[in-house]
Formats: sequence, C-alpha cells, structure tokens
Amino acid sequence: MRLRSRVSKFRSEPYGTTEELWFPEWEFKGLPWKQRELYRKFSPDLFADKFKTPALVIHGQNDYRLDVSEGFQLFTTLQRLKVPSKMLYFPDEGHWVLKPQNSRLWYKTVNDWVDQWCKDTCHLERSREISASSSPCSS
Repeated sequence: MRLRSRVSKFRSEPYGTTEELWFPEWEFKGLPWKQRELYRKFSPDLFADKFKTPALVIHGQNDYRLDVSEGFQLFTTLQRLKVPSKMLYFPDEGHWVLKPQNSRLWYKTVNDWVDQWCKDTCHLERSREISASSSPCSS
C-alpha cells in the first residue's frame, strides 16, 4: 500500500510479474519489445533520484500479482537514497493480509506511519480549511 506515490509500478522492465498483463499493453500501446521507448519513458526506476516522499512498503511473500522482489527492490532503493522508509513483510500472506494477527500488525503499522508523517500536515490542512470557511471573505 502506498498512501501517496507518483508512480504505479517500481519498474516497467519486469513486464511479466503480474497476472494483469493487459493493462501495461493498453497503457503503453503495445508490447514492451515493440514500444521500448514508451515503456522506458515512464519507468520510475529512471527517476528514482527524485524520490523524496516517506514511503511505507508492505508486501506478502505469496502475492501472485506482484513478485515480492518488487517490494524489496523499491525499499532498497529508498534506503540507498536515504528516503525515510519502512518495509513490512509478511512471509505468510499474499496480495491481501487476511490472518487476524497480521491484520492487526498491518493496521498498527499503517496508523503509526500516518501519525508519524501526516499528523502535523493533516492538522495544518484542517486548520486552514476551518480558517478559510470562517473567514468573512468566504461568504
């Protein structure tokens, strides 16, 4: 799960790592070997040096949609770039976290992450909304 991101995949080169191959073919107007430049143009690994937003990477070993190596690759890149990041890995889960004890850990980790990185920002945004709505200029 990513709360905020500018890209939908970490790399476009590992084309065969999802069961939903139709989407990239449609979005990039063809197969990778026929639309090589278009796939490269939108491959986020070429822009990793611009990653700045703190990122929580969560992945299950048994995810058949996205290979677990994708999550580890993203996390490793974030760490090497010194972007604040954390990896939550579930060796016994797939694309969805279903086991109750894992679900509790998932929710605690996500809530803690949001508190750590968004609490002040969310509070500031809410204060601005309240100030703007109570302003004489807003009527």
